[in-house]
Amino acid sequence: MFNSEPNIPDIPSGSIYGKAGMEYSYVTSSTDPNEDDIYYLIDWGDGTDTGWLGSYTSGESICINHTWNNEGL
Repeated sequence: MFNSEPNIPDIPSGSIYGKAGMEYSYVTSSTDPNEDDIYYLIDWGDGTDTGWLGSYTSGESICINHTWNNEGL
């Protein structure tokens, strides 16, 4: 069988407004057509990322925590 890339993950769901220094939880998932394990790297858009996370089963929802340094969006 041809090895396909995983589908693009869902945009992490969670609070889009918050206070600086507070930890918030976000949930995302993706599927892989070949049912291979999936690894995630979330770029938070604030100069930080999660580093590589995984492995996770195709279709498994994952919860990631992030603390924002600045208030707002």
